[in-house]
Amino acid sequence: MKLKPDLNKEYIYRHFQKWKKSDSFICEKNFIVINVRLVDYSYHFIEKETGEEYYTSYAWSFAENTEENWKLIKMIDELEVMLIGYKRYNKELHSKLITLDSEIDEVRENKINQILG
Repeated sequence: MKLKPDLNKEYIYRHFQKWKKSDSFICEKNFIVINVRLVDYSYHFIEKETGEEYYTSYAWSFAENTEENWKLIKMIDELEVMLIGYKRYNKELHSKLITLDSEIDEVRENKINQILG
């Protein structure tokens, strides 16, 4: 069973997007929200700092505002940054790999010829 939002709790908003009426807004994640409530199939909330009301359909966007959750969020966010770096490096290495699918240009063809002798 999933947790139901508690109107008396603050939550950390973990999503990078929020909605208001029919508009969506890109936002920094990890800000404090209050007054989280389920309305039909959407979670409505108030951004604590601005007092603006938004909504989302993603229950996973709300982490309880606890010291333990902040520690976990810090680790998760650091790992996500590392993963992005590793994916870029992996892509860079793959781009250097000569395969049957590679586009052969003169420079690459010369490298292949040097390797093959």
